[in-house]
Amino acid sequence: MAANADADSDGLPNWAEYVCGTSPTDPAEKLVAFITMVNGEPVVTYSPGDSQIADGFKAVIKGTTELSAALSTWEVVTETRTSTCRFFRVEIVPEN
Repeated sequence: MAANADADSDGLPNWAEYVCGTSPTDPAEKLVAFITMVNGEPVVTYSPGDSQIADGFKAVIKGTTELSAALSTWEVVTETRTSTCRFFRVEIVPEN
């Protein structure tokens, strides 16, 4: 399979599926983020978890209060910062 191909037509190229720990041939298997409320605060998790992300990479949860391109400032979410965020995303980035 070519790295930039999308064998299962789920919108992620094969190389991204490998890094996320998902199957490039199964469209039902993808990185999914979940937001649940715990004691009135949003908690963001994702699946598959850290154990399936390729070596040399890590997942980072980021949040923002605004989705407008001009105003969006995505910042790493911590337990003390989730309450100010209204929008979240999970990024898979190289470990440093």
